Amino acid sequence: MKEQAGASRKVLASERGAALLISLLAVVMMTILGLVLLEVLRGGLTQAASSEARIQAEALAQKGLDDSLALIRHAVDQGNLFSPDYRSKINAVHNALGEYLPSPAPSPGTGTVMGFLEDSETKAARGSYSIRVIEAENKVVLPLAGVITSPDSPYVYKMVIESTGNSGTQQNVSAVKKMTVYVSTINPVFRYPVSSSGNMELNGAPAIVGDVFVNAGLSVSSTANYKTNRDRKTASDYPSLKGFVKVIGGSFKYMMDGIAKTEFENGFFSRHIPFEDLSLQPAVEVDVQHIVEAKTSADSGSAFSVRGAMPFGQPVSASGMEDYQLKNHTVDKSLKMEDRWATLNEKFELAPSDSDLGGIWIHNGGLYLEKNAELVIKKGSLYIANDDPYMVAAHLGGKLELEAGEYAAIRGNVTLYDDFKLIRGVMYIDGDLRIIGNVSLNGTLYVNGNVEMKEMTSVNSTGALIVAAQGKIIMGDNTSDQEIRSFLYSNSDMELYGVKSKLDIRGGIHGNAVKLNAVRGEVKTAAIEPGEPPEFTFQPEAEQKALDPSASRLRIEYDSLLYDDPPPGIPTVHNVNVYVSQIQNVN
Repeated sequence: MKEQAGASRKVLASERGAALLISLLAVVMMTILGLVLLEVLRGGLTQAASSEARIQAEALAQKGLDDSLALIRHAVDQGNLFSPDYRSKINAVHNALGEYLPSPAPSPGTGTVMGFLEDSETKAARGSYSIRVIEAENKVVLPLAGVITSPDSPYVYKMVIESTGNSGTQQNVSAVKKMTVYVSTINPVFRYPVSSSGNMELNGAPAIVGDVFVNAGLSVSSTANYKTNRDRKTASDYPSLKGFVKVIGGSFKYMMDGIAKTEFENGFFSRHIPFEDLSLQPAVEVDVQHIVEAKTSADSGSAFSVRGAMPFGQPVSASGMEDYQLKNHTVDKSLKMEDRWATLNEKFELAPSDSDLGGIWIHNGGLYLEKNAELVIKKGSLYIANDDPYMVAAHLGGKLELEAGEYAAIRGNVTLYDDFKLIRGVMYIDGDLRIIGNVSLNGTLYVNGNVEMKEMTSVNSTGALIVAAQGKIIMGDNTSDQEIRSFLYSNSDMELYGVKSKLDIRGGIHGNAVKLNAVRGEVKTAAIEPGEPPEFTFQPEAEQKALDPSASRLRIEYDSLLYDDPPPGIPTVHNVNVYVSQIQNVN
């Protein structure tokens, strides 16, 4: 028993060094763990401080943009309030904005918006923000001189403003934002690739890039409508919208698959989920009928009789409707014709003297411009009047070239056919317009009637075009893919399809009530029996939902060229307005 007790005591004595070692290791491990936890805590605090500094810097950068926009809006509001007419409003606003003089030129005078904005820095309670004007220029010549027209020339002043926010914290984080602003008299309707005065239906998967304005109710569904020998439907996906939306509401505000909704829901759109923006300005109606009638009635009274006689000694008038062949000549006086058709298959240039009124006037007749013809009017405009509803007053191919500020005013029906070119001009048509084939038009077409577009694959590629119609705009039976660079405006209802064919519009559309129908992906056709319409087969619904919105067969995209290089004759409004087209983070 004594030996066992002694042995037990020896074991305890031998373990004393091990216990000390274990204790030391425990202290070391706890120290290391503490240091790790301290580093994690320090990193978390640093990350939190850095995130807070980043948020502070971005908020200050946004404040710089907000302050800049407030100054611009104040200048515009004052110009609109205290100036009586269109051009004086423009003059007042432009003077208040001030001229932008890039460094190292002298800074703009104080008292102007540019004077306040250029290279300014403002201290905040914590941190600061600085503002820099990157770009500021007139996009069109100031419409302060020359003849007043209706609509008058637009005013467009573009500003690109950069704001840098500095957090003012130990991390010294900075954020940069850039804003593009247009101060203009352009009708706000051209801000929106899709807008309506009444209800809007988006059926299936049309793809829209830009903002949408609906002055009544918005209805969406995942089923697209199309027509063969009868009305048909096919399952697809919901529409996609990359932009903001504003819906005013009417008998209903929102509807999804026929079920009324009280609030905007993300499920209304697939992929790109838009937000409501209640600040979007409404589209202003264009009084197409008044504008057209004011121009096309200009040949009444004495205006026709004071023009020069027909060239080459031909009589001014003749009995019956005779054809008059315009030869390859340059004529130095105005031309008028009565009860005659003028046909041109070569180049004809009208270059009147300073004392001549200029222009070509055709009364109770018409103009046939063949495919290879070229009509150049150096002074004056083109006037045609033919009140026979069963005839075409102008059948235009080839090329028509007018001087800046001049136009073509046609009372009667008009056909533009394949390869017709209008070189920067405006046409006023008091009748129906048919566009057959591919055309290239840079300007504005005002039509007090219906517009039909058919047998085409392309309208424009570089310049902007506006078609403003009092009646319907009808896309004919086009089975081929179509690319249209144009803004299609109608005071009547508008319905577009991207189901059997493919339609890509860069510009936009506006109608009283608007209906868009589209699917995604490929479409196959197969004839059933001779004489019967073909059957159309579409990709399965699940496959369509997996496709990118760019695969939609109806795509409509905003065109910045409508502001950066507005076509002649673009509809304007009486007051100057402010349009923020883009705000982006630079870093």
